This record gives sequence, structure tokens and C-alpha cells, in this order.
Amino acid sequence: MDIQDNKLTEEKIQENLNENMADIFDSVFKTLLQRFPKLAVALINEVFHADYTEDEVIIQGRNEYHSMDGKVINDAMIRIRDKIYHIECQSTSDGLMVIRMVEYDFKIALEETRNILMDELKKKPEERSREPLSFRFPKSCMVCVRPGIQKEESLKLQIVMPNEQKVLYEVPVVQAQSFSKEDMFKKRLLILIPFYVLRYEKDIRDGKNETLDKLEQEYKFIKDQLIAEGDSINEPRLYFDLAVLSQRILDYVGRDNKEYKERMGNAMGGVILEMESDKIWDKAGQYADRRRQILNIDNMVKKLNMSLEEACGIQDITVDDYQKAVEFVKEIEEERLVKAGNP
Repeated sequence: MDIQDNKLTEEKIQENLNENMADIFDSVFKTLLQRFPKLAVALINEVFHADYTEDEVIIQGRNEYHSMDGKVINDAMIRIRDKIYHIECQSTSDGLMVIRMVEYDFKIALEETRNILMDELKKKPEERSREPLSFRFPKSCMVCVRPGIQKEESLKLQIVMPNEQKVLYEVPVVQAQSFSKEDMFKKRLLILIPFYVLRYEKDIRDGKNETLDKLEQEYKFIKDQLIAEGDSINEPRLYFDLAVLSQRILDYVGRDNKEYKERMGNAMGGVILEMESDKIWDKAGQYADRRRQILNIDNMVKKLNMSLEEACGIQDITVDDYQKAVEFVKEIEEERLVKAGNP
């Protein structure tokens, strides 16, 4: 094998490593957003200076598109009120992210514009709007979960229209490491918690184990916070998943460091064991899931004037399942009243 072949092999190995990293980090990020879409609210408020509450009606959009090379793209797209937001997690630097972002956003905007046009065409000609159809891009941001992969505060691309008018396409970049562990809890940026260890990734990989004392103390704080907040029956599953997914990334980062694995291999164990032993994960987790689903459906019916069938369809459940969920939640809440001495 010659030098050129060696170089190509090394590049391929590094490419595979980057893909593996992207897979685990993207998987954690998107798992949390799919299970708990309200986690996006605090992030959107922080990036776009919005003032949404966690009780907003959140509609998750289609998250599969095909890129120019045929790959399936799993991005996070949600609608809050009349705005569409697109959030991407980035863990590697390849120089092409701005191209992919504009490609994703174009497809999202195209689908939304097509839906608006189809709704217009269903109307009688005299009832249709006379205003030009708008092609509106979503509000997008990129979350960098590993330090150093994107130094600029935003991704920028200048788009030149056929009439030579220039439009600046700009996407803000969020650096996860810029938030302290205290900020993540205070600002409810809980989706960033599993990635906290990545600010120490280089030291861990380089075997600088003097940072482990500090890391242990910081994860003791995170673990204590998760246990304290997970005691609430409203969202125990969220804190359980945060603990499990945090441990998954902890294990991945230090997989080749023996001392690290010995000291951090069970960093989140206390959270997981406590929640399991108290049986919070099971019944209360179901309660939280169904209560949130009911709230979303009720809000769509009341605030968006949807029929119950339409709202249930968006939440991917039948009307019969919705009614069963209502009965289940009612039963749990009645049990809580009895235990509190208020029959």
C-alpha cells in the first residue's frame, strides 16, 4: 500500500469516526425533541428572543426530507402559533452546513407554500386572496454541541435573485458550551444537559484525568438537580430520559479511558435507580405523556378551531384513544386528591 493509499485510509477512518459521533449526538438530540417537543420552547426563546410558555400548542412537522445525494434528512421542525422553527444539532465540522441548512429550509418553505396554495385553490375564485403568494423560510438555528466546530455566530449565505436583488440568508449558531450547568436548569435549556461533558472531551481523550475531580462534582450537581426536579409527577419521564441519555454520552466520550470509565461509568445511576425504585417511571410517566397529549389536542381544538378528529390525527392517535387517555388522567388525578386528603 503506497502513501496515497495510507492517506485515503486514514481519511476514511476519520470520516467514519465523525459519522459515528454525529449519529450518537444527533440521536440523543432528536430523541429528546421527538419525545418532549416542549424542550424546544426554551431554546427558541433564548435564540429568537421570544416569550413562549411551555403550555404553547406545539405541532411537530414532517422530519424526513431527501437531500440532493438521496440521503434521508431527519431534522427537527415544529410549529408554534403561526411560526415554523427548524432546529439542527451539529457535532462535526465539514464546511457544508450552510448549504444543507438552506436546502432543508427551502424544502420546509416549499411544502408550507404548497399547502397554503392548495387551501386557496379549494376556495371559490371570488374568495381567493389577491395578494402574491409568499415563500416564507422557517426560523432556523444550529446547535453546536461540541466546542470549536463553528466559530462564527451565524451561518451566512447570500442569495442572488433573478432580478439581481441580493438576500442574506442567516442562521444563528448556538454554542452549547457557552451555558453553565446552572444556566441550563435556570433557563430550562434542558435539552443541552446530555452534552455538558463535551466541553471536557479533549482532556478526557488526551488522558488528562486531573479534570475528573471537577467533572465528578459538576455531575453530582446535575444528578441532584435531576432527582429533585424529577420528583414531580408531571414530568418524571423527561428527567429519567435526560439521565439515561446523559449517561450514554458520558460512556461514549470516555470509552477509551480506563480511569474515567471507573469514576464516571455510573454518574447518572442515582437518578435512574431512584426513579425506578419509586415507580415514578411507569405510571407517572404514562400520566405525563397522556396529559401532555390531551393538552395539545384540546388547545388545537380551542385555539386553532380544529375538529377533534383533525387534532387527534396530528397527534397520531384515534379519538377513541384520546377518550381513554382522558379517563386515565382523570383516574390518576382523583387518586392524587384522595392521597392528599381531599376526596
